[in-house]
Amino acid sequence: MFSLLTKTTTSPDRQRAVRRGPVNWMCALLPLIFLAACPVYAAAVVDVAQYAAVPGGTLVIHGTSTLHDWSAQTKGLAGRAVLDGSWTGHGAQAIELKSIHLVIAVKSLKSSEGGGMDSTMYGALHRRKHAFITYQLTTAKLLAPPAGKDAPAVFKTKGNLKVDGTTRSVPLVLTVTHLANGDLSIATTVKLKMTEFGVKPPTAMFGIIRSGDAITVNATWLLAAKAGA
Repeated sequence: MFSLLTKTTTSPDRQRAVRRGPVNWMCALLPLIFLAACPVYAAAVVDVAQYAAVPGGTLVIHGTSTLHDWSAQTKGLAGRAVLDGSWTGHGAQAIELKSIHLVIAVKSLKSSEGGGMDSTMYGALHRRKHAFITYQLTTAKLLAPPAGKDAPAVFKTKGNLKVDGTTRSVPLVLTVTHLANGDLSIATTVKLKMTEFGVKPPTAMFGIIRSGDAITVNATWLLAAKAGA
């Protein structure tokens, strides 16, 4: 009888291991059960995409004068942007424009009126002292998510625009489009006044021809995804 009891008695350590077994299996299965029950959550997690400027973008400034309308244009749009979110599926509803840093060399601006106007424009912008125009995004709110992979996302934004050494907060509506080749297009139109940035509207012919203070800026910026981002 003693020997029979000895064979059938389970040690305390063995009993604890048996009791823990089902619990350990349940702990291991819980993450799998959660993911299976929440496929939307798993699909919504995406990586942050970083983009750098590529050739092809343009910025055009439209203005007026006492003689006729004028324009100035540049294709020298440099800088970078960061976007967080998927362009399709559930991620599109929460897509975020995380940052924008745009740099334009004043010398890259070319007037429709030729070299003489270029020199006048550079002088008004004090190019030698303030060689660059910059823009830095500060806030962005998604107004309209992309309806598909080829459709744009629209953001209501504010950012710091620095011209001639003076920085002002400027509201912009940005239309961001994911292009078929994987590049990104960011487009906007904004009305500004030169004097808001301390810029004196240029004059010519000893002051006979005077530029108007109000200008309209149209910009389309092209960026490509950074390798390894």
